[in-house]
Amino acid sequence: MSRLLSGLNAATTRNVISATMAHLIPCNGGSRFVFSHEFSDLLVGQMEASLEGQETNVRIRANKSKDGIIKTWPDSLADDYIHWPIDEKFEQMCSYAMSKRYKKYFRPTKTSIDVTPNEESIIKVKGAKKYKFRESHPGYKFSYLTKRKHPTIPRISLPPGKLCSLEELELQIDKPTEESRDEREMYAKMALLMFYPFHQLNELTYAGSYWKKFYKELHHHLNKETTQFWKKGFNILQNIEDRSTLQKHLKRARDPIAMTTVKTKPKESKSDEPSLSRGNNNVLDIFQMGIHSK
Repeated sequence: MSRLLSGLNAATTRNVISATMAHLIPCNGGSRFVFSHEFSDLLVGQMEASLEGQETNVRIRANKSKDGIIKTWPDSLADDYIHWPIDEKFEQMCSYAMSKRYKKYFRPTKTSIDVTPNEESIIKVKGAKKYKFRESHPGYKFSYLTKRKHPTIPRISLPPGKLCSLEELELQIDKPTEESRDEREMYAKMALLMFYPFHQLNELTYAGSYWKKFYKELHHHLNKETTQFWKKGFNILQNIEDRSTLQKHLKRARDPIAMTTVKTKPKESKSDEPSLSRGNNNVLDIFQMGIHSK
């Protein structure tokens, strides 16, 4: 029993939470953290595979039509954007913005509503607007698009190696290597899939190049000109780069007490003197410099 209690104490000693606030844990689904926004999914890899005709993982849904026949259809987030509703507000909307502002709505019962081409693209269900997908959408008779009450934060899902760091693009070199050219094309392709409105994959290229299309939009943005590329997309790409750089190069924060405390152990040799470098990176620490410069 003493060992069990010791183990419990060791496992919970770092759980810092007030007893008066403990009731919030079950209210938040077992988490001590509360986010200001909900999250949505942006499957960029699925979008690329769908546009290129490759195999993708989908969810099979079954609905009953008016004649009583059970119909199955593949449900994927990529189809929701590729076959977006016929409405002006969606013409200039990128996949990131659609995932942030809209969600798919399913019929509450396993029934369908027959849709004719002459019907309006917007219908009202309980006072809310439901935008019908195009007829090319596999589930256009069974699902709709509805605007979210509050915008979400899309969680970007990318296959490994698809969005490299800016360092690998060799942006400062006039004649990059062949490998860097390929990296540029892939980087621009992923960026355009997320932040540029399109219907088909060839709409994302300029003179047969994704990079030329992306660079052209970036050039217009820097000159404060109108761009089809979502302006916030450039900031999001920079944020992705900053976070990736921090995760690769940021060292663990040092203890302020350890940085300002001077060792009093007698010096026996020169090799025992504290080093001015931090770790093995030969980066000078300003606190250590201040101590030894007195």
